[in-house]
Amino acid sequence: MLIQGFSSDPELRANQAAESLVDWANHNKGIVLLIDNFQMILDRLSSQEHHRLRKRLSMEKRLVLIGASPNVISATIEYDAAFYDFFAPHELRGMDFVDAQALMMALAKFHGATQVENVVTAKKPRFRALHTLTGGNPRTLVLLYHILTHDDVLEVHVALQRLLDMTTPLYKARVEELSEQEQRVLDVLALAGEALSAREVAERSHLEINNASARLARLVTVGVLNRVEIPGENRLHFEVSEPFFSIWYRMRAPRRVRRRLEWLIDFLEIFYGGIEELNRRTLDLIDHPSFNQDQSELSLALSQRLPDTAARRALQSRALEGLICADGFRERISEILDLSEENNSILNRADYMKKMAELKTRMLQQKDILKKADVSDEEFILFLCGSFSLSVDEKYKKKQH
Repeated sequence: MLIQGFSSDPELRANQAAESLVDWANHNKGIVLLIDNFQMILDRLSSQEHHRLRKRLSMEKRLVLIGASPNVISATIEYDAAFYDFFAPHELRGMDFVDAQALMMALAKFHGATQVENVVTAKKPRFRALHTLTGGNPRTLVLLYHILTHDDVLEVHVALQRLLDMTTPLYKARVEELSEQEQRVLDVLALAGEALSAREVAERSHLEINNASARLARLVTVGVLNRVEIPGENRLHFEVSEPFFSIWYRMRAPRRVRRRLEWLIDFLEIFYGGIEELNRRTLDLIDHPSFNQDQSELSLALSQRLPDTAARRALQSRALEGLICADGFRERISEILDLSEENNSILNRADYMKKMAELKTRMLQQKDILKKADVSDEEFILFLCGSFSLSVDEKYKKKQH
């Protein structure tokens, strides 16, 4: 889109835009440019454009740029880069529990979300776990707020998926800007779920210890990892600096469905403050009207943690109703469950339910019988399957009496 009077040539247009901006700043009190995800802007500019931008910002005192980035920008720490030692960096540490609580309460009051207020004040252990999960990161806390406005397991799942989708461009770009060996190191720590020593990282990433140590130091410098001290351990350990990144990575990176669902359930357990409350919420799913494919997969995985056998079987049946509608349902179930003896029986039950569903479909195709009996689809199936000796008319007469 061209601004009226500006050149169609990109370089001339850029200079005209800059001059226009400076002119406006000089006739006013100046301009403060607030740019979020500033690293993404710099990634799209060439080295030459970096130098031109630095020159412009150095010359024009009425132009002030404040940029935010989730991690250290390489263009500001590399010696031969245009912005080396140019900006005044200020690291925003994670909020402590009290400040995070105040932030969430302010958001809840602004939106009138009493449910969130209840979680933050009346259920402090639950919110403390969520605070630990976010590392007190203000950006992640605000995003997590939208999940706290939901209570139903399936609604929380949808809200979490939406949050993961929102953070994907940012986190994906963060991973892709790392070297191949740095990605291997990050993969190990993100999937580990705990702090590891340099030797442990080297073993799991199949790198030489000196090479792994160099990669770890680099990742600490750019803010992807933190060094941590473990009581009783002489060696330093390393962990992902933003805990929610590990959640995103576990939910998006592995190809195995079972692994993703296990980590999802681990998140839900933290979200609800323990396995007992999660199991109570899971029981509510038995009466849920219907499941889509994703909900069926989650419900089947959740059923495995229910201690009550009858409830577990009831939820399994509800989940299977949604899964048998898709092609390759046996393979999908095998991907979700560890195929123990009990779970093999679930496959057999799914086969039986699939055959019964197909039989029901074929029977409901007999429109002339339905018209003659003047019954609903469900009544017709009930009458027909309820006895092998009575006709549909006889069953209908018995119902009337």
